[in-house]
Amino acid sequence: MNTKTQEANGRHYATANHNDRVVYRTPGYLTARMALADARCWIAFHGGKHVPTYTLALTPMVAGPTVTLSGEYATKGEAWRAVQGTFFSEAVTVLEDDRAVGTFQWFRAGEEPCPWSPGKVVPVRDLKKWTGMLGGWITTGVQSVGNADKLGPHRFLRTA
Repeated sequence: MNTKTQEANGRHYATANHNDRVVYRTPGYLTARMALADARCWIAFHGGKHVPTYTLALTPMVAGPTVTLSGEYATKGEAWRAVQGTFFSEAVTVLEDDRAVGTFQWFRAGEEPCPWSPGKVVPVRDLKKWTGMLGGWITTGVQSVGNADKLGPHRFLRTA
């Protein structure tokens, strides 16, 4: 693993890279030496371990091929945030080193008054996780309000 430092907005950041992939990024520090020390400490504790790669794939629930979406994520948390930002009619599966670890899908939950356009309504969707034939779809507690294709001023997330 190697480290790189960079400066942005008066803060110094360091990254730990493995095979041209960022596996750790420090928070912003006042000096480059502090950021580099943080990255080297992370490598000392995590450097010899296998670093999994997380990706997302569209998974048809009835029939059809799985389609891998572009992008790689260093942690499950980053992959989870990416799932929340999706807006597909198909299920999205999180893959850890090409092995499925969770399948999620947005379901329409109803409508409510539009916060940015009085007199109109917007759809509300629940993000649910597939637990298998016995458990079915369970709620994750995340809701999407709005009908835009991506997060922004006309689509936001909230906890239910």
